[in-house]
This record gives sequence, C-alpha cells and structure tokens, in this order.
Amino acid sequence: MLKKFMSTKMTVVLKLLIAGIIIAYLVNSEYLSFSKILHALHPGNVLWMAMLCIGTMTITSIRWNILLRVFNFNYTVLETLKLSLIGTFFNTFMPGAVGGDLIKTYYIYAEEKEKKSKILASFSVLLDRIIGLLTLIFFVTLIFLFFWDDIATNEYYRKFFWFVLLCSSFAVLGMVIVWSLSKKEQLNLNLQKKGYFFKLMAQGIEIMSNFRGKWKYIFIAFMMTFVSQAISIYVFYCAAQALGFYDIPLKTFYVAVPLGMLVMALPLTPAGVGTGQAAFLLMFQWIGVPSTFSGADLCTLVQIIMVMTSLTSGFWFYIKYKRGAIKSGLHETPEPA
Repeated sequence: MLKKFMSTKMTVVLKLLIAGIIIAYLVNSEYLSFSKILHALHPGNVLWMAMLCIGTMTITSIRWNILLRVFNFNYTVLETLKLSLIGTFFNTFMPGAVGGDLIKTYYIYAEEKEKKSKILASFSVLLDRIIGLLTLIFFVTLIFLFFWDDIATNEYYRKFFWFVLLCSSFAVLGMVIVWSLSKKEQLNLNLQKKGYFFKLMAQGIEIMSNFRGKWKYIFIAFMMTFVSQAISIYVFYCAAQALGFYDIPLKTFYVAVPLGMLVMALPLTPAGVGTGQAAFLLMFQWIGVPSTFSGADLCTLVQIIMVMTSLTSGFWFYIKYKRGAIKSGLHETPEPA
C-alpha cells in the first residue's frame, strides 16, 4: 500500500515538474505573457466566458443524466449538475491529486446499496467520459472535412487529419462490435461458463445489454456533446477577442482548438497545464495566425476562467454536498428511459 502511495506521489510530482518546465520555457521565450492575460481578465469578459463554461457543464451533466436513466437510475438534472461541477473543481483546482471522474464515481458509488447497482452507476461515469472523448475525435474529423480547402495545403494539419480519421474509423468499428455483442444473449451465457477473462467479457456484455432498444439515447448523448464542444470552442474565440485579437476568423478556432483540446485530454500533466499551452501555441502557428498572437496566452486565459468557475461553483457544491445538501432520488421508483 505504501509503495503504491509513493508511486502515485512520484507520478504527480513528475507531471508537475513537466508542466513547470514547459511553462517556464514559454515565459522565458516570451510566448506566454501573464501581463497580457491579466489585462484580458476584464469583469465583463470573465462573466461572459464563465456563463458559457457553465452552459457547457450543464449540457454535459444532462448527457450524464441521460446515461443514468438508461440504467434506470433516477437522478435529477440538478443533482447531476452539482456532481459534475464538483468533478470539474477537482479536475481543475486540485490537479493531479484526484480526478474529477473518480470523485463523481465515489459519490455515486456510495449512494448505492446493491453491488450490481454500484457497478452500473460507476460505469455510467466511465461511459460518459468515453462518449466525450469519441465525440471530440469525430468532431475534429468532421471539421477537417468541412474545412478541407483550408488544410489541404497545410502539411501539419494533413497529417493530423489522417491520424484522427484512423482513430474515428477504429471508434466506429468498436461501437459496431459493442452494439453487436450487446444483442448476443446466448454468447453472454456461454462466456460465463469459462475462465475469469471471459466472465469479465460477459459482465461487459451484460452491462451493454441495458441499451437494447435505447440506442437512440446514445445518439442524443453524442449530439449534445457536439453542441457543448462547439460552445467550448466559441469560448476560445471570445478569449482571443478579450486578448485584443478581433480579426482572426471563427473558423480558424474550429480547426485549431479541437486538436489542442485532444492534447489537453492526454494525462501528461495536471489538468493539461503546460502541454495545453504548448499544443495551442503550435496549432495556431501552423495554421498561420499573426505572429503577435500566442496560443499559449489563449489557453492560459481559458484555463483561468475554468478554474475561477469551478472554484466559485464546484467548491461551493462540494462543501454543501458534504453537509448532505445533495439528495439523490435513487431510492424512489426509477422510470425507464
């Protein structure tokens, strides 16, 4: 136990060190200017972008609520929103210590009495994260196809396009396989009679069998994620204007930002600090924005807005939750999706 704890601590320290080195390099190279960022933190700008961030969090919490309903849990949208804000707080304000998804899983796991319900409730958090990541990959692919004329002559973006297209193809293939297996009741029974690995497969198929006749809710979840990601990209557009850049077309952000978001989703540094700045700097340089514009400044400004939003909302709900203010309706009679 002690060895595992020390290993976790070392991983966190290493991630913080990597983030610190990247940030120090960007500041020293004048790619990152905190004075410009502080100037952009005008109350009006902060309030508008914070409202947009809350909007995206609300959409994603509704998505999670839909997934819970598929498994016949009866959370309200407000309850899932509170838990989502708490998760965002732990993802942004306390990076590297405990992931927001793990916190959400812990709380919802504690609400359940039966083992099967605990597993299904916890799986809903994982599935919610998977849908978010897959939608981002699909989103990047579609954006590249839509703006193909703008990236066809760009060597870097062409390479990214073929990579995300390959990822999208594997994702679609995986979804088809999962959908097919979820309908094989006899296969599930046969697997349960075999070894441990096959029993795990059987449990996975049994979990996915909850989606029989309800796959439209997965489609709705994907569509809602597309909307939330489109709003998230618009937040970066607003942040660029707050930094004083009004002449960069909106479509530029819809090409560059999703790739930066994909890099930030990789667990290389806490909350994507450092890697996000480097990724956004390169993405906007490659697409040919004015040299006076820095993607590192843009990324940092949005991260600050996210931290401020999660601190004022997620932390408050976390304190209220500890006092029992969030009361789920799990023990009421659930209504099937």
